[in-house]
Amino acid sequence: MSLPSTSPQMLTAGTNRFLSRYVSMLGISLSEMDYLRGWKDDFLGDQPADQYDVTDVVGAGSSITLLDAAHGGQIGLRAGDDPGRYARLWLGASAGGYNTLDADEGWVQIGLIKYPFLNTDVVHMMGAAATPAFGGYIQVGLDTAIGANYIIQCFDGVLTTTDSGVAVDNAWHWHVADVYPITGGRQVDYYLDAAPIASQTTNVPAVVCTPYGITYNRGDAVRRSDWDYWAVIPRNM
Repeated sequence: MSLPSTSPQMLTAGTNRFLSRYVSMLGISLSEMDYLRGWKDDFLGDQPADQYDVTDVVGAGSSITLLDAAHGGQIGLRAGDDPGRYARLWLGASAGGYNTLDADEGWVQIGLIKYPFLNTDVVHMMGAAATPAFGGYIQVGLDTAIGANYIIQCFDGVLTTTDSGVAVDNAWHWHVADVYPITGGRQVDYYLDAAPIASQTTNVPAVVCTPYGITYNRGDAVRRSDWDYWAVIPRNM
């Protein structure tokens, strides 16, 4: 009697490698390699992972901390109670030491995020930028100076904003930014809880970017965004 050299599970995986599979809770397709590559964080533990730059905070009362220091599970980006104060969480050094996301090759970010303080005069964004001078960026989320709906913003020397028409609330939502090349350019699709809510093809930068999340205060009360999960997946095969 001889033993099989490869398990049935491995044989099946071998015939389906790299196939895209639709993820109903996100609204996008992810391949097996997408699951295996990139950065994924459930924010467990008693401090943020070493791969983060948690020093990019401005103003008294601004901080980036785990919301439950004993167990982790969520991280809070807190902007202090004055205009111009913010907390920006970079995956890698804010000076550009973790440039990894290229729209010409494709990337996706996935965040389970809540805006508990849905004040006016606030910016809550998930995105990626060419640092340190923000020579280009792609971001999705809320900027109340523009409106009360979820938006896409892209900057490549010119800023363009796409309004989703979907009103922001303070509940938990799955946010997905799917960025990929198209004929003659690049496209950004924004999904909220698996529903496509906006797309943009103008002024999508052709620069390699560093991923981040930010809460920025335009007013006089504390603002905060809570993150329960974050995935950053480059598709530069």
